[in-house]
Amino acid sequence: MELKNESNYLKFCWFVLVWTLFVVLWGAIVRATGSGAGCGEHWPLCNGEVLPSLSKNKTFIEYGHRITSGGLGIAILFVYFWGRKLRGLPEALLNKINMSSLWIIFFVVIESLIGALLVKKGLVEANDSYFRGVVLSIHFVNTMLLIGVMTRHCFLLRHKQYFSFQTLTSSPKYMAYTVLFIFVSVFGAITALGDTLFPALDLASGMQQDLDPSSHLFIKLRVFHPFSAVILLGALVFEMIQLGSLSRKFKMFFLGCLIFQGVFGGINLYLLAPLWGQVLHLLGADLLWICFCWMMFIALTPERTEQSP
Repeated sequence: MELKNESNYLKFCWFVLVWTLFVVLWGAIVRATGSGAGCGEHWPLCNGEVLPSLSKNKTFIEYGHRITSGGLGIAILFVYFWGRKLRGLPEALLNKINMSSLWIIFFVVIESLIGALLVKKGLVEANDSYFRGVVLSIHFVNTMLLIGVMTRHCFLLRHKQYFSFQTLTSSPKYMAYTVLFIFVSVFGAITALGDTLFPALDLASGMQQDLDPSSHLFIKLRVFHPFSAVILLGALVFEMIQLGSLSRKFKMFFLGCLIFQGVFGGINLYLLAPLWGQVLHLLGADLLWICFCWMMFIALTPERTEQSP
């Protein structure tokens, strides 16, 4: 019974991770459609109401994002309290599971507070202030950390071994990979914001915008994303091939995510980042981040062999 409870708990944690990805993608839709002000400057209420009228598309999109985010918060509490009821595992491991759950709660709370800040300060729709770019970047990094600790939580349950960030800081190579991944992702978020605020008529005019000294900073920074992304993808392919402790199944999935991300990056560039392209590109980035985290956990705990998630 204890083993079954542990297995069900792990499945629930994977479900919550998938739910987190869904909320993140919906957030991208909110930004890309300019629906961030769909509930006005009210938070957590929507237009001053608990159950607002959803006749306007922007209100429906923004309110839906808040509902799914609130549901994620409730699910995270289940992760914590269910984890505290696990039995049959070493006490040290149970303590680490509980601490891991608290970190998940922490990042979810920060996520919601940043979302509230964006709404209350009007950092939505056509707002092109540098402050919005800074807050959006922090928001994206926090999202990555949330997904990372959720992935680590599942790794802990699957392998019965705790990955410590102290281990990461002692590995210059994986520390560099992590910093590069965050760098690429943040500039990807800025690129998406620039594409939303300053849409180009065609690829040629978009490139002219990038090189125009008078262009907005969000446009000037777009050039960093594709070049740094190519470097990151190449580095990840090299590392994945070199790491022998990964299963063939996992490597194939990882490689598929790498190809998917590269293809949709090119499609977004050519088609000027349509909504569906942005969403799929962000999905690819999130899946790639999960794969990278899993690979890193395996690499820095070499006494364990990889099991497919």
